Amino acid sequence: MTEEHKIGEGYARLGSDSFNAVVRSWDGVNKGFQAIAEEVTDYTKKAFEDANHAFQQLIGAKSPEQVIEIQSQYAQTYFDAYVARMSKLSELYVAMARDVSKPITQVPID
Repeated sequence: MTEEHKIGEGYARLGSDSFNAVVRSWDGVNKGFQAIAEEVTDYTKKAFEDANHAFQQLIGAKSPEQVIEIQSQYAQTYFDAYVARMSKLSELYVAMARDVSKPITQVPID
């Protein structure tokens, strides 16, 4: 086998390995975005339910003080839920980046 033939086979193997790594990487992208979409959907549903519950409480409020209390509780609950979900989304993005880069960084370069 000639030296040129060995080099050609090496390039072919590297190309195949690289292609397979990219395919596995895209699988990680799809799974990551699916997890993120599910998290956003859950958050949106929960936020709507919380807002509807607060609105129902406001309708039944008997005094201005009760309105302020209901609104304050809702604002605190909304803020806490928002911070928690954004933290979760950050974790999902980091995990996705790690999962996407792993196949590519594992391609052997001879």
